[in-house]
Amino acid sequence: MKRILLASTALAFIAGPALAADLPSRQPAPAPQTFTAPPVFTWTGFYAGVNLGWNQNEMSVRNRGFTGDASPGSYNPFSSRTNSFIGGFQVGYNQQFDMFVAGVEADLSYLGNRRSTGSAAVTGGGQSTGVMATSRLDWLGTVRARAGVAMDQVFVYGTGGLAFGAPDQRLNVMNNNTTVATGRNSDTRVGWTLGAGAEFAVMDNLSFKAEYLYYDLGRTTVRATGAGGTNAARFENKGHIVRAGMNYRF
Repeated sequence: MKRILLASTALAFIAGPALAADLPSRQPAPAPQTFTAPPVFTWTGFYAGVNLGWNQNEMSVRNRGFTGDASPGSYNPFSSRTNSFIGGFQVGYNQQFDMFVAGVEADLSYLGNRRSTGSAAVTGGGQSTGVMATSRLDWLGTVRARAGVAMDQVFVYGTGGLAFGAPDQRLNVMNNNTTVATGRNSDTRVGWTLGAGAEFAVMDNLSFKAEYLYYDLGRTTVRATGAGGTNAARFENKGHIVRAGMNYRF
């Protein structure tokens, strides 16, 4: 009898934990694991920054005719180029649509260039007659659209729009090394610009860019007047810009 009781007790100790394991647990189930995707970089937003680079400005001059007797004849077209640094600031806004980015940017820059100077001899006259032209462009502004493709933190774009500046253009007519007529025009001119560039974001709010722009400020007529007569000449100002910049996005 004792052996039966001992065997029953041992069996209860062995079976108890197994039966308890089959009973419903009162402890809460573990929370499901969640995956948080890293934030996606976006070019959308306002930005402002600075730029610095190289500029080549070209002056082209064409004769438009003489009046009077002191300077008869005509002269062949001539041109002159100057190279300088360019520096300024820009502001803009981008909107990103999937991989496509479109926006608008405005900038204003100072050009540290020298005065372009060119001259030509007048043909068809009986005297030693010539003309000398000079041009200087101290500042340049643009308002441009930008559009391109973003590959995460790299944005490659084309750009184009309006360019404006106030070239100081002067024309002198000489007879036997004596100035007989002078003229000047320094009105603000509006033209166009076209280019391309790339921008790389190194942080969420900071990016660096490099771009090329070609600009053309159109044509201006300068009339040199004096006691000996009048000469009209057509000036053209155009040039190239290669620059690097830094933007902070808000």
